[in-house]
Amino acid sequence: TGIGGAIILNGALYHGKHQIAGEIGHMKIKLDGPACNCGEHGCLEALASKTGIQKMLEQKGYQFEGVVKSSWIRDQLAKNNPDVKAVFRLATQALGEGIGSLANLIDPEAFILGGGMIEALGTNWLRRIKSQVKKRALVMPVIKASSLGDHALLYGAVKLLMSAQKR
Repeated sequence: TGIGGAIILNGALYHGKHQIAGEIGHMKIKLDGPACNCGEHGCLEALASKTGIQKMLEQKGYQFEGVVKSSWIRDQLAKNNPDVKAVFRLATQALGEGIGSLANLIDPEAFILGGGMIEALGTNWLRRIKSQVKKRALVMPVIKASSLGDHALLYGAVKLLMSAQKR
């Protein structure tokens, strides 16, 4: 429901001095943007996560029980719901801005995107994200969907534990 990240350098997870490396959800994307759960405004997570999308839709009068389903967003886009399309466009632009800025900063081998939104919206959203990144990145990075699906978090946790045991 949020936006997280990880930086893999030379095959190992990079933690950073304060153990927060890869916390891309709280990169500032829009200075006067919507409030984020972290207390700031305009974070990538507030603009492009499922939670952020839900909050923007709620401000337009939509009501949800619990967290909005990615499949609902997909279905509303297929029905050309103008409110959902506008929020989705903003989320896609924010992701493009964030990934493009990261590409310029760290020049990674690839960006691997995963989670329920990527799974539900598939190649159509990936194509739109790439189009936005191309406008911002000095060199277009490889961007692809994760093949791990719902198991990505589990695989990452196991990998983290294994790397901690090696230290």
